[in-house]
Amino acid sequence: MNKRITSVLLCFVMILAILATAVPVFAEENTNKGIFTLKVDKTTANPGDVINVSLILTPPSGKLTSFQGFFIADTGLTYVADSGKVPDGLKAFLGFDNVEWTESSKMVNGFGSTVYGGTDDIVLAELQYKVNDDAAVGSVLTISIEENEVCDGTTDIVESSVVPATVTVAAAPKPA
Repeated sequence: MNKRITSVLLCFVMILAILATAVPVFAEENTNKGIFTLKVDKTTANPGDVINVSLILTPPSGKLTSFQGFFIADTGLTYVADSGKVPDGLKAFLGFDNVEWTESSKMVNGFGSTVYGGTDDIVLAELQYKVNDDAAVGSVLTISIEENEVCDGTTDIVESSVVPATVTVAAAPKPA
């Protein structure tokens, strides 16, 4: 009887030991993702102020073959017409066939037949938003992107996340 109980207990110990090594493999976080981060030159602004915005991409696992994102902003911010652009030399830096800013849709995208293999953050686009004159003082306005996609050359589309930028509206200074 004792041998049977000991055998059953040993079986449970072996199963638990296998699970202890297998579960962390399945629970491992996917590090193969792109991260879009929006940065602003000021986090507090008065009505009428212009905010400079940069879109930065951390490439997935150091491999990148394409990206895209559409800029969106809360009510209270207005896109400054013709302010959007991709940095000079970005297409050559990435080795892509095309990198462009589309003014009508406020979209940045790029793709290449070769794989960009760098791991450093890349500035993909720069643009401006103006804080509306009727923006509520104390409100926090968000600038982000939607329909964001990143491809790493090994799969069609990898997971990507967005870190939006926020601007708090301050009271306009009163003239002396």
